[in-house]
Amino acid sequence: MTTAAFDLGDLDHDQLRRQPPTMLVLDAGDQLDRAIRSLRAIEKLPPLADAPRLLVVTVPRLSG
Repeated sequence: MTTAAFDLGDLDHDQLRRQPPTMLVLDAGDQLDRAIRSLRAIEKLPPLADAPRLLVVTVPRLSG
């Protein structure tokens, strides 16, 4: 597992080329706008662009 900040600046691009991820999980919490910007950046990075993505967000509790 590799972790990175939303800006993706701390990723090791050489490592990603050697071993591309099988899946990306973006834990956005309540920062959906930052997560969307990250998704757009991911689409431009060949090692990451082909991996399936799961976006996790915080939502208010549903009544019922």
